[in-house]
Amino acid sequence: MGEPLKEKILASARGLFLARGYRATTMDEIARQAGMSKRTLYETFPSKHAVATEVVESELKVFSSRMRLIIKSTKEPLDKLLNLSRFFTQLPYPGITPVALIDLQRELPELWERVEQVEEKVLSEMSQVIDEGKQMGVFRSEADTAVTIAALTGALESTMSADFLLNTSLSLEDVYASIFELITRGICRDNGAKAAPAEAKAGKGSHGGAR
Repeated sequence: MGEPLKEKILASARGLFLARGYRATTMDEIARQAGMSKRTLYETFPSKHAVATEVVESELKVFSSRMRLIIKSTKEPLDKLLNLSRFFTQLPYPGITPVALIDLQRELPELWERVEQVEEKVLSEMSQVIDEGKQMGVFRSEADTAVTIAALTGALESTMSADFLLNTSLSLEDVYASIFELITRGICRDNGAKAAPAEAKAGKGSHGGAR
């Protein structure tokens, strides 16, 4: 009886945290959403912080399982990287709103630290996928794995900032798709990519001559 009650509370709290954020959600609202008295809620969880901790930890367990499935899948390295990138932007859980994400960082820094630990694990897995792609000839062998990961995650992390989230009309899914496209394909058209190195060399040569 205890576990179904606990799960009901967590499901209700999760929905409210996602929609309204941690700060704006009250224990009264969680109890009402779960269809129980506040007394019953407090008998199961001593505080809103305890509820939030359980919500985040349970979601991180699910994500760890999902990440293993992505890595162990039979998909090509590029598809694996794509799925891991999507996975990265969905931390700490799918469907999170900007308000909820900002609240988690500002109001619950110790829980955000747990999220970042999982992010580090995702980055490690991304590195392995890139190396796998190099061995298969999918990715350029001369491309530095660490630099590629830094560029990808740096772009992703910058979009998680409060300033960006509050000033964009794009969904996180749209943002992630754009970043992945830029990292994997670049911003030049085919003819532009071919012309750029020659122009760069010419510019370098003329600069050297000026010296």
